Amino acid sequence: MSALPHVAIVHCHYESGGVTQVVQNHVASLARDGHAGLTLLSGPRCSALRQATLTRASHRIVDSLEYDSMRQPTPSLSVERQGESLASELDAVMRKDGYSPENAVLHWHNHSLGKVAAAPAAIVRLADMGWRLLLQIHDFAEDQRPENLAYLIGRYRSADASDLDRWLYPQHHRIAYATLTRGDASALMEFGMDPTRVSVVPNSVVLEGDGESRDAAMARLHRCFGIPESSRWMLYPVRGIRRKNVGEFLLLCRLMQEVNPIDDRPIVGGLTLRPDTPLERASYERWRSVAEQHVHNVVFDAAHHPEVSFRTNLSACELVVSTSVAEGFGMAFLEPWLAHRRVVARDLPGVTADFVDQGVRLNHLYREVRIPGSKSWIDQAETAWDDAYRESWSGIPEAFRPSERAPAASVSAESIDFARLLPTTQADVIGRVDTDSGFRRDLIEANVELLDWVMDGHDLRPGKNASRIRDKYGATQQRQSLLAAYRTVIASPTASVTEPSPSKRMVDCINNSHPFFPCRTETDLPTA
Repeated sequence: MSALPHVAIVHCHYESGGVTQVVQNHVASLARDGHAGLTLLSGPRCSALRQATLTRASHRIVDSLEYDSMRQPTPSLSVERQGESLASELDAVMRKDGYSPENAVLHWHNHSLGKVAAAPAAIVRLADMGWRLLLQIHDFAEDQRPENLAYLIGRYRSADASDLDRWLYPQHHRIAYATLTRGDASALMEFGMDPTRVSVVPNSVVLEGDGESRDAAMARLHRCFGIPESSRWMLYPVRGIRRKNVGEFLLLCRLMQEVNPIDDRPIVGGLTLRPDTPLERASYERWRSVAEQHVHNVVFDAAHHPEVSFRTNLSACELVVSTSVAEGFGMAFLEPWLAHRRVVARDLPGVTADFVDQGVRLNHLYREVRIPGSKSWIDQAETAWDDAYRESWSGIPEAFRPSERAPAASVSAESIDFARLLPTTQADVIGRVDTDSGFRRDLIEANVELLDWVMDGHDLRPGKNASRIRDKYGATQQRQSLLAAYRTVIASPTASVTEPSPSKRMVDCINNSHPFFPCRTETDLPTA
């Protein structure tokens, strides 16, 4: 096989979202030096594909790649038979485009998440047919996605977690794996993957669109949202889903009403995108209601106004804040620096360690937001955390649950991390800031360093971080990472070898490396 194989990139859809952006960056990085033979395969939803992407790569629709929840798979067919059918469809489409097992690599994104249950079965069938595959995992069904995991258990009729792992994470001589971070790569190797078949392919970080002056951008926000032009815009550039820990962002905004910025300009927070799914939308609207009652210096849906683009928001802001408790890659830690905007963020060591090792200086990462309270209140909150953890696995049969508890956090006798609280308790804390001046004073005192970071109008040489990010996460580096990952597939033995048995269950590997936070699995929300 050539050192530059044909590449078919497979995903369920190419609608707006993280994976679609990653794929388009992959196409751009591969095509920039004339890489020929690029095809995108997906279900029928593909509205976010840019014209620039379509000029560099062909796009083929395979209806069976659509989410199971959005179509009607033949109920009489087992998931194995559906996998065989999907494999045959993909084989026919690729051969029609001149691809063959001898000249191509299939780069499949998020095959095991449970959106298309037949995908893992199709992958095994394709490998047996001679195709070589790179399976890039962004998210794990085992990572606090009980609905996805339960669906996969039912479809594969698995007896236990190891039996399901055999399907979801096949160890085959024509299959290699890629992750976004070294932390997730370590989880795959702990599971039992051959380290020579596990690559880290980080996202590329490219800031698109033209910026404008801060004054011009703030004038636009004033016209569109009515906020004072003298405000300091504190941006949270994310879709407000549960794992983004929106309540913590509101708490920071609320506390900014109580402290005096160094130049007397009020801080106003902006949350950019609303969620699409009913459950996530219900959580988001609950936080909007909390803000309407208690947090008057925050703007929701800041990227949905027709006159306000992402670049407008970024140009206007003086800092980017991230309160997220889980990320696949962590674009918000890097992208703002390309616009010379500083970042204050909750530290996610499994993500941020990679950035720091690459020389990005992230000096304003915090591990917790301390909420002071009596011993009995903290004990009650910890009990609620414990109950929420158990409840998150209650819909999963015992044989598929983690064999060990999630790693325990160190708990202070005087405070508890805001992210460990149930969202209902988080909302109560935000309300209490309004009504209890003593609590408000203690809360500010307990988090004075974090609040100083938010108020501080300066940061160490943002241009140095921007240069480092362009060097380490630009299109050239992405191309090199991709080609190296493809070579791990190409270099696999041409004849079947005895594959090692996994040493652990994936659910245990993921549970040990991805901390539990109640906001991620909250489901008791109205969805009307």
